[in-house]
Amino acid sequence: MQWWTWLLISLGAFLAIYASFLAWLVIHGRHEDARALATFIPDCIVLVTRLARDPRVPRRRKLLLIALVAYLSLPFDLVPDFIPVAGQLDDGDHRRARPSPLR
Repeated sequence: MQWWTWLLISLGAFLAIYASFLAWLVIHGRHEDARALATFIPDCIVLVTRLARDPRVPRRRKLLLIALVAYLSLPFDLVPDFIPVAGQLDDGDHRRARPSPLR
């Protein structure tokens, strides 16, 4: 298969999982959470696009932003978890970025 076929399949699978999770939130009466989750990814895309196009943002910061987006979109860890300390620190960035379930 071509690379773009895999990309389309992956995107379709992601959208199906995303939509099913949103539907689960709505069915269980968590409408505000569903609305917040539904707007989170589009808001992030708009934010990254605006930061990348803003002339006030230094070029170095734009390159770091592009590198961060590329890193977060990888389906695997660059530093495997079996490497002591470094593997867990790598995953710590992802845990810090997730919203806390505590209110």
